[in-house]
Amino acid sequence: SVPVVDSEGVCVGIVSKKDLAKGGSTVSQIMSAPARTIKKNNSVGEAAAIMLKYKVNRLPVVNSGGEVIGIVSRTDIFTALESMEE
Repeated sequence: SVPVVDSEGVCVGIVSKKDLAKGGSTVSQIMSAPARTIKKNNSVGEAAAIMLKYKVNRLPVVNSGGEVIGIVSRTDIFTALESMEE
């Protein structure tokens, strides 16, 4: 999955492999919008809950202005949860 940003760098959508299969001539035609995002200060549990609720595998991490500063995957979540148990 890849975040889609506007001219100011604000996350407006996301394109996944599933979206690519839709076909279309522009990103805006195939992207999933609005993007489900998370802020860097949210907990691992909150990220996991959003992923489960919206059935997404990756979440763009955004700053207070909505600009993408990273991405967190299900693997990242599982790794973090596993290290919490140790």
